[in-house]
Amino acid sequence: MIFKRIPPARDGFPMGDRKMDDASPVTRVVIKRPYWLAAFPTTQLQWRVGIEEFQAAGFPEWQELSELNPDFKGDYLPMENVNWTDCQTWMRCFARLPHVSKLLQQESGTLLRVRFPYEAEWEWACRAVQDGDANYRACTWEFNGTSHFGDRDAAMDHNGWFGGNSGRATHRVGEKAPNPLGLYDLHGNVEEWCMDRWVGDYSQYWDGITIKELREVNAESSDGRRASRGGSWLYSARWCLAADRYWWTPVDRSRNQGFRVGLFPGPNRAKASKTQVGSKLRREAETQREPTESPRAGFENMSMPPRSGENF
Repeated sequence: MIFKRIPPARDGFPMGDRKMDDASPVTRVVIKRPYWLAAFPTTQLQWRVGIEEFQAAGFPEWQELSELNPDFKGDYLPMENVNWTDCQTWMRCFARLPHVSKLLQQESGTLLRVRFPYEAEWEWACRAVQDGDANYRACTWEFNGTSHFGDRDAAMDHNGWFGGNSGRATHRVGEKAPNPLGLYDLHGNVEEWCMDRWVGDYSQYWDGITIKELREVNAESSDGRRASRGGSWLYSARWCLAADRYWWTPVDRSRNQGFRVGLFPGPNRAKASKTQVGSKLRREAETQREPTESPRAGFENMSMPPRSGENF
C-alpha cells in the first residue's frame, strides 16, 4: 500500500456546505496531528493477499473474510460489497501481522493505529492544498481543483467514475486525476466508510471542535448507522461532492461501498514498549517507490509513512 501524509489543520478548516441540509452549518474543525491515508481505495488484490497472510499467521478471522466477494471482479478494482464490520475485522488483522505491527511503531514511541478516517479527516484530506512552503488551507473547490460552480459532469469526468461515465460498474483505481495531496478516487468509483456514527447535521458541533471532541460527541449518538463519503460509480456528479454525506448500517453490504485504509497517531507508548523500528525497515519504508504510469506499481509491497521529523 502507498500512503500519503495528510498535514494537520491546526487553525481549523471549514467542514461542510451551507447549501446542504445534512452538511451544515459549516463548522471549523481543528486537526492537531498529521496522519496518513492510502493513495487508493483498497483493491481486491490487497484484500485477498491480506486474507492469505491472515491465514498463514493463524488468524481465525481469515475464513469469514474469505467468503466475501465483490460484484465486479478484477485485481485492481476496488474491493466492494463489504460492510463496516467486515472492514474493521480486515484492518484489525492487518495491523496484527508481525511485519506490519513493527512498522507501525514509531521512533518516538507513538503507535500508529489502523482505522477509517472520521468524516472531518476525510474531508480535510480531500480539500487540503498547500499555501506557501509549509502552510495548508482548505480549498473552495469540490472536484480536485475544479469549482463546483462550473460544469459538475465535466469536473467529475476528469476526477472520478460516476453515473455519467462509469458504464454502471467500478473501474481500476488510479485511472483518474489525483487530488493535490496525491489521493486517487476520492470522488466516485466506490463510497468510503468513515469511523463516525451518523449525525443528521452539524448543529451539535461547535467552532474549533477537535477530532477528539468530535469522537466524544459521536459516541453519545444512539444511531447505529455509520457515515460514508465520496459517492460512487452509480451516483450523479451532485452526489460525489467533497461535502456530501451518506449513511449505511454497519452490516449493510453494497456494490457501491468500499474503503480506504488510514494510519493515525495514537498514544505514546515509549515507556510501555521498547520496540523500535530498525534502520533497515525505515530505509525500506522511506525509499519505497510510488506508482508512476500504472496503479499496479507499489501494490506488491506495503509502503509506510516516511518519517517527517515531526513529533506526534
